[in-house]
Amino acid sequence: GFDYWALGHIHRRTVNDERCPRVVFSGCIQGRDIRETGPRGVYEVTLCGDRPPRLHFIPTASVVWERLEIDTSLCSNIPDLVAAIMREQFAVNGTVSCEYMVSRITLTGATPLHDVLVRPGVLEEVRETVNDSYAEFYCDALVDRTTAPLDREALRTEGLFPSVFLRASDAMKAEPARAMDYLQEEFLSRNVPMLSSLSEDQVQRLADEATSLVLDLLVEGEDD
Repeated sequence: GFDYWALGHIHRRTVNDERCPRVVFSGCIQGRDIRETGPRGVYEVTLCGDRPPRLHFIPTASVVWERLEIDTSLCSNIPDLVAAIMREQFAVNGTVSCEYMVSRITLTGATPLHDVLVRPGVLEEVRETVNDSYAEFYCDALVDRTTAPLDREALRTEGLFPSVFLRASDAMKAEPARAMDYLQEEFLSRNVPMLSSLSEDQVQRLADEATSLVLDLLVEGEDD
């Protein structure tokens, strides 16, 4: 006999589909830290007789927290990188209906800037430049997940280890269930609990990151 359940306590906004009754957690009205990202607010609800209630979300947060990923593959210098970060901040801010935004930014992609970004102090200088560019946006942390540009196809034919390693990586990524089993065994052997909610997309991402890390270390070793 209920038309609408207005639920609280949970900080994350959750809305079921349009069947009756509507079951809605409006979430908190202000995100407290980086764990509570995205728009925060309340719902104005209109009861409509024999139809599902109409919901209208009203943003209330003074500050929105966001996690951003910036693909640096097209950035050839620091000004290019700062410009890419600022573009992404404005693009995301345009959808969250908030004047002030705090973001945690992860830099990804294969870029010639990789060797520059790993130098002491460079990431902090980039973060300070970004924060000085627009007072309403604040980057609380800048994380480097970039890799050095590599010609993987060339590596497949250059030497024994790179080619064998890349074939093994390709085979693992082609069989997500096998990759999941492998991860489970590795986690258990180290007495580390594995998240049961790990998805195939997350496994693929882990595999890509692991492959890039090994190739990165390989290239660094050759340079030494």
